[in-house]
Amino acid sequence: MNDFYLRWLSLWQRIGGKGCPDYTFARLYAHYAECFRKYHNCRHIIYCNDRLDEIRSILQDLDKKYNRVVSSEDVIRLALYYHDVCYDPKRSDNEERSAVLMRGEMSFSRVSNLLVEGSVECILHSNHVKIPTNPVVWYMLDIVLLPLA
Repeated sequence: MNDFYLRWLSLWQRIGGKGCPDYTFARLYAHYAECFRKYHNCRHIIYCNDRLDEIRSILQDLDKKYNRVVSSEDVIRLALYYHDVCYDPKRSDNEERSAVLMRGEMSFSRVSNLLVEGSVECILHSNHVKIPTNPVVWYMLDIVLLPLA
């Protein structure tokens, strides 16, 4: 839990979250620690964050090339924390529910709408129904699917 928490705090500071990051973290952790989760758990999120660290320079170059206003790394990292937060194997709307939860929590925490909507796009594409056109989404999906390769 310590690495999961420390990475969350670091992200919270970078994205300018207002209020108490511990409250939001506690909600995230409660979801990912649900006893029925085998793959969509804290270890998966930590693993994905490690993979994101490995491509940080690629994303920074992408941001410079396209003059991005928000950090692609932060968009992906926020999406990683929320992409599986709502998980019920019997439901087909997990991604939509996860995006709604993240949007609400980040709006309450006054995180940039541009950053949040970029993360929402990543989360919604994690259902793997449509092929994304945004390269930031491609990187996020590659990271999420890497353990299955």
